[in-house]
Amino acid sequence: MTPAPNTSVSIEVMEAIRGKKQLYCQAVDTKTWADFERIALPDATMVYKHADGRIVTNVLEGQDSSQPYKFDSRDDVVAFFKTLLGPLQTVHLVDSGSFERISDDEVRAVFVMIAHSGLSTESKYGHSISGGQYHDVYKMVNGEWFLKSLEYVMSYQRL
Repeated sequence: MTPAPNTSVSIEVMEAIRGKKQLYCQAVDTKTWADFERIALPDATMVYKHADGRIVTNVLEGQDSSQPYKFDSRDDVVAFFKTLLGPLQTVHLVDSGSFERISDDEVRAVFVMIAHSGLSTESKYGHSISGGQYHDVYKMVNGEWFLKSLEYVMSYQRL
C-alpha cells in the first residue's frame, strides 16, 4: 500500500496563517489598506461568490451591482474595497480554520466567516449580515506566508 502524502500543517504555520487572516479582517474593518501589502502577494487572486457559484455583485440593498467581485491582483481588490467599503461600518469574524499542506511552500486554509455591515452615514438601506467560508491558499515567500488566492463562498445573507 502506498502511504498517503503528508498534508499536516505545523502549529507554527497555522498560527502564522491565522494571523494573516485576522490582519485581513482588521484591515477591511479599519480600512487600513496599506496592510494588504503584508497580507497578500501582488498577483493574488480573489473572488467572492454566492453558494450557487454566481459571483457577488453587491452587499447592500441599493448598491451599484455592475462590478463583479472578482480580482486578479492585490491592487485591484484594494482599489475596489476603498470605494465599496468607504461609507460602511463592518465587522468580520472568522473561526480558527482548517489547514492542509498542498506543497512544501503552499497551504490551503478554510475559514468560516460572519460579517455585519451597514452604512455609517444613514440607515436608509439598513444592515447586512452574511456568512460563508473563505477558501484560501497561502504561499511561503522569503520566510513569510502570504495570501496567494482567496475564494469566498457566501452561504447566508440578509439585507
